[in-house]
Amino acid sequence: IFTILHLGFLYVKRDPRNFLKGLRIALDEGWIKEGQIKFLQVGTVDPEFNLEHFISEHNLNKAVELRGQIPLQDSLSMLWQAHCLLLLQPGTTTQTPSKLFEYIITGQPILTISPKGSSVWDFALENELGPLPDPDDPREIAKALQQLYTAWSENKSSMQLSQDVIQRFNAIPITEELVKRMDEVTR
Repeated sequence: IFTILHLGFLYVKRDPRNFLKGLRIALDEGWIKEGQIKFLQVGTVDPEFNLEHFISEHNLNKAVELRGQIPLQDSLSMLWQAHCLLLLQPGTTTQTPSKLFEYIITGQPILTISPKGSSVWDFALENELGPLPDPDDPREIAKALQQLYTAWSENKSSMQLSQDVIQRFNAIPITEELVKRMDEVTR
């Protein structure tokens, strides 16, 4: 089963409903077979979204799982097991969440749902993190899901992030370089 994971709170402008509409379209069009995809939301969901009702109303009960808050170790384990990571920033143009860098380290493709020209969209485009569908267009989101699912089902590594990108944002070598430079300055 192709697994997409979103870690973190869904609130205010971080509204997952267009993503879920896109998922429904991908299933209805037959681009992804029922039972072959699972979206996991780990973290609190704003009650105003009425997401459980929305999921039921769109017949997504088998494809969507809301986990709520779980221990950090468990969420990190899920992060490494997912086939695709969802970065949901549909209503902001300047914020880049720190989870993006946690996502990058896994090497998995990142479905970035953010306005074109936003800081997150530009970053994802520049680093080739994955598809960049219009956040207001569920059909475009569905096509991005189809692209990711097809690459996964055909066992293509083309959707994996490049090692260069992964290493560039890996905190361990960055920290080692900082320590080295600090040593040079303090000598």
